[in-house]
Amino acid sequence: MSNLLTTLEDVTDSLDEGFGVDVIYLDYSKAFDTVLTKGFLSKLRAYAFLQDRKQQVGVRKGLSEWADVLSGRICRAQYWDQSFSSLYVNDLPEVVSSKTKMFADDTKLYNRVQKNSSKGGDDIQEDLNHLKDWSESWLLRFNASKCKCMHMGINNNERSYVLGKKKS
Repeated sequence: MSNLLTTLEDVTDSLDEGFGVDVIYLDYSKAFDTVLTKGFLSKLRAYAFLQDRKQQVGVRKGLSEWADVLSGRICRAQYWDQSFSSLYVNDLPEVVSSKTKMFADDTKLYNRVQKNSSKGGDDIQEDLNHLKDWSESWLLRFNASKCKCMHMGINNNERSYVLGKKKS
């Protein structure tokens, strides 16, 4: 809900100030099926809950000494859900300058644009180029045929954008 409300406020403020807004809706190609273990684990290593793990065993009223956890699974396959996949993509906003909003595998990228200026549109296109590189490095592909662009406002050039070789 906050995703929608903050986006609505950003867009409304931009339109009230005389800007147009371009929003790019990004679609991952089978996002939750393609998260690779090796890449995912490299991202998870940055989180504290994976570092310096310790365990203690309790038997009746006694407890063992704390010991380092050197192996084992963090979670079982049946507990794998969208929250873990969201961890895989949570650094996506760091590679762009435009505003982004994400929920599970739904991502939108948006920026102010103005009729007689290419600045906002150039920023979006540069961000799309960065996202293409990001997606290739993490082996998580965007489905360019399902990515869409929405142009809002009367001061909008309705520019075409390219994600890879496909216009959105």
